[in-house]
Amino acid sequence: MQAEGYGEVSHDAPPSLNGTIEDQSNRLAALEAFVEFTEAVGTQSDVSVLAHQAIRVLRARFPDGSVVYYEPDGDLWRPRVWSEDLPAGVLSGLTPGLPRSLPAFAAVLSRQEAVFIDELDAVREQLAGSEEYGMAAKVPLMVSGEVCGILEVGIRGRDRWGEQDQGLVRAVSRSLTLALERASVTAQLEAQNAELAARTRALGAFAELTRDLNVHSDSLALVRTAQEVVLSMLPPGYAVYYELGGATWRLAAQTGDLRNPALQAVVDAGLPYEQPRNLVVPWTTGRPFYQDHYDTHTDRLYELVSHVNTTASLAVQVNDAPAGVFCVALFDRRCWTDIDKVMLETVVGALGLAIEGSHGVAQLTEQRRKLTEANEELEAFAYSVSHDLRAPVRHILSFNQLAQVTLGDRMDDRSARYLRHVEQAADRMNTLIDAILALSRTSRQPLRMVPVDLNALMTAVCAELSAVDSGRKVEWKIARLPMACGDPETLRLVLTNLASNALKYTRTRETPQIEVWSEDRSVEWAIMIRDNGVGFDPRYSNKLFGVFQRLHQQHEFEGTGVGLANVRRIVSRHGGRVWAEGAVGQGATFGFTLPKEPQAAGA
Repeated sequence: MQAEGYGEVSHDAPPSLNGTIEDQSNRLAALEAFVEFTEAVGTQSDVSVLAHQAIRVLRARFPDGSVVYYEPDGDLWRPRVWSEDLPAGVLSGLTPGLPRSLPAFAAVLSRQEAVFIDELDAVREQLAGSEEYGMAAKVPLMVSGEVCGILEVGIRGRDRWGEQDQGLVRAVSRSLTLALERASVTAQLEAQNAELAARTRALGAFAELTRDLNVHSDSLALVRTAQEVVLSMLPPGYAVYYELGGATWRLAAQTGDLRNPALQAVVDAGLPYEQPRNLVVPWTTGRPFYQDHYDTHTDRLYELVSHVNTTASLAVQVNDAPAGVFCVALFDRRCWTDIDKVMLETVVGALGLAIEGSHGVAQLTEQRRKLTEANEELEAFAYSVSHDLRAPVRHILSFNQLAQVTLGDRMDDRSARYLRHVEQAADRMNTLIDAILALSRTSRQPLRMVPVDLNALMTAVCAELSAVDSGRKVEWKIARLPMACGDPETLRLVLTNLASNALKYTRTRETPQIEVWSEDRSVEWAIMIRDNGVGFDPRYSNKLFGVFQRLHQQHEFEGTGVGLANVRRIVSRHGGRVWAEGAVGQGATFGFTLPKEPQAAGA
């Protein structure tokens, strides 16, 4: 389907496609499919799922056509979704990815606008089987001024692109672009929240260090506490801290087993200054040194460290000078993420400040102030996004109402249905905007940690939900729940979300049953809510607590896809975790934990 040259772009109506019964039927089928597609755009956040639906729209209009959706991968464009009719020979040529330098892609990227080709030159095609296509179209999907995807249509036979057909291709592409933009905004918000959460967790753990400054005259006690904090947030490994004595690196503090007695003996004896690059690089440059795949030649320890797969080393700065090197080694292979690096650099930076004493406390306070400012900026960003989104939604609703008034008695049932879909989609967008704001506020509002009677809280939640849904006879089985330490308002929101979820997904059951109980797990309480509802496919359980993730269609069960994300964030801020178990048609169990001892509130 790739051509090096392009024919003239036509804006005339296709003479051979007008007026036939088959063509009118194709147009009607495409219109119906497009209505369904636009509804999905308002509720679905998975771009690949929407790409499949977009392909169904275009195939309904062009039964003799093939459709491919590409996404960038480095210097290549890789097909992510394609129509089933795509010839095997063409597909095998596309699958490895196509270079950006191909004239077909270069033309789209340089123009940054749709390209419609009335006549493809088969001699210039790059892929086997492309000679069966006579017409083609390529449309770039633009997000923030960059091409983030390309939608390609190839039509068998030869004709000319008409304005209506070009309009359909462009409309489908615009809808896909909206989905990409929403995914980009959601990912940006998630990344910012995750980074802020990592910083706050690390700083919260270091609050203990700053309180102990007058107790621990030995700075190595602070180092060991920092090692424990870091290892608690990472997979199995060990942490070592070296100080330079003359021309030798001396092991000053260690947490975790090195898993090799010979390595331990070498480390205890000290290392020559020039030998270990993991120490020399951060000490001399002041920059962290990360290795996703640890090279055993780095420190010239070779087989002694063959069981180590990932390392990070950071200089501890005290009064603007290196005092030692903080190292972490992991036994399993791991690619250091931005959040990992933020956590490590925050801990090591805070360690240096803690060692400095009172001056360090002052600088730590400044970091907290900056973190608060960053949170305020993030909230302002969320409000700005919501404002920018609300304005076009208001316009859509206003013009939709004007259209209804203007048409008046001339409006047929189909037009009324289409306008009703527009209004419902706009209302849905307003609901999602409100959900984004609620999610943002939940992450930043302060927690008031006090003793909470979960039993009384659950009883109140059940009474409230039963009053709202009084027409159903629900069997509630609530065991005695414990006292816990937490924020009453946000924990009430957790129980309300989980209980209302159970009510919603048991709606199809003749006798809905909901059980609530707790389990004593040594240092924490586990609270479970089980229902006999429709359940879910356990393969997708990891998606349940993500923003805008839904495992059921909107017309089956209403919702924004934000409630469980709120639950996860609230429980995480309390120092607990969440999970879900279930099977299709066999109900679901949602659980969360709360530490028995009060925790520092997270972000």
